[in-house]
Amino acid sequence: MKAFRRFMFRALLAGILSFLIVPFLIPFNSSGTLTASQAAPGAEFVQLNDLSVRVERTAYSGNCRCQAPLIVLMHGFGASTFSWRNVRKPFSKLGEVISYDRPGFGYTERKTSWEGTNPYGFQGNFSILDDLIAKYGTGRKIVLVGHSAGGQLAAEYARLNPTKVSALVLVDAAIWTTGGGPNGFDWFFALPQQPLVMIYFVRVTTTKRN
Repeated sequence: MKAFRRFMFRALLAGILSFLIVPFLIPFNSSGTLTASQAAPGAEFVQLNDLSVRVERTAYSGNCRCQAPLIVLMHGFGASTFSWRNVRKPFSKLGEVISYDRPGFGYTERKTSWEGTNPYGFQGNFSILDDLIAKYGTGRKIVLVGHSAGGQLAAEYARLNPTKVSALVLVDAAIWTTGGGPNGFDWFFALPQQPLVMIYFVRVTTTKRN
């Protein structure tokens, strides 16, 4: 029994030391030579809320002669417009479809400093939606489709802007019922290792595979 306890203690200690040290040893190399437009040739970039936002548009392909609604697709954490590649065309039978890389993901501009509103926060994301709707959806019905973390943003935007959104579709929306993250984990998010671990996680989960 004592030998088992010693083994478990050493395993736990090794795990803690690995978390504290290994993140600083993982190399994060970047060519630093390509702009977003160079890395994604042919992609469309639009200025929204002072950011260069990568947007993919699919024209309405239905038979109705009425004004087609604007369907806005909002991806989840660690994703991009790539998430919606298989549904854009089917959705286009119902309206014009727009998907875009949310700030911090895909090929949308990633600012490291700013004044005023944080472009990665809720209000920053909402400002992009405001600009997107103003640019493409004026006078049209707006349908928001949100997946995971994108669903949380879509739901909150619809709650705050009921006159702008005609319909809301949520796909496995990551919505905290308490109105925030779980209590007791603030110390974890304050660790200097945490951003490095998350960068590695995003890199691994967003690598495109054929």
